[in-house]
Amino acid sequence: FFRLSKSCQKYISKFLGRQKTMSSANLEQRIVLLPDALDMKLEKLAKFKYETMGFLFYVPDGRLCPLEAIFLIGMGGKEGVFSDRKRIEIAFDFLRRDSRYRFVWFHTHTKEIVEKFGENAKRFSPLDIAFWVLTGGKFISMLVAPGYKRLLGIDQPLLEVVNNLSEKNFVIDEIRKIAQEKKYDLGKIETGKLNII
Repeated sequence: FFRLSKSCQKYISKFLGRQKTMSSANLEQRIVLLPDALDMKLEKLAKFKYETMGFLFYVPDGRLCPLEAIFLIGMGGKEGVFSDRKRIEIAFDFLRRDSRYRFVWFHTHTKEIVEKFGENAKRFSPLDIAFWVLTGGKFISMLVAPGYKRLLGIDQPLLEVVNNLSEKNFVIDEIRKIAQEKKYDLGKIETGKLNII
């Protein structure tokens, strides 16, 4: 359900190619901790009229992955979600500069997509899985539909919504600085009343 241009696919593969390949044999099952404030934003994005995709950033803490911030990289309609290469470059530039951070790649399916495709809209598509495999399974992927979230990862990670974590502004502040350096106006992707860049 999402599409990346060939140049975006190359860029992402090149970036991920520098990271170590993970092996499920020596990897404990990770637990993705989703702060309830981010959970509410993802729910609102899933109820939005357009499908979206982006990154959820975290610093690993053992097997815990406490999500800190959300950054959108694309939006689209029923024909697919189209990414903004500049936004992807800025996100990966942030990850290069602060190597503590990792990401969960997410994309949403709207209510209309769920109504049209039924339970299939709550599963990763063959394209989603192929992209994840092509990149060596080096990240966790999240599918978000109204009232539903699913993770894809080499270790079959678990998702836990928690209310004792909060969003951190550090990531978004750093992303804004990188965008300014590159003279790229992030603006805001039009998401109704949501305050998400």
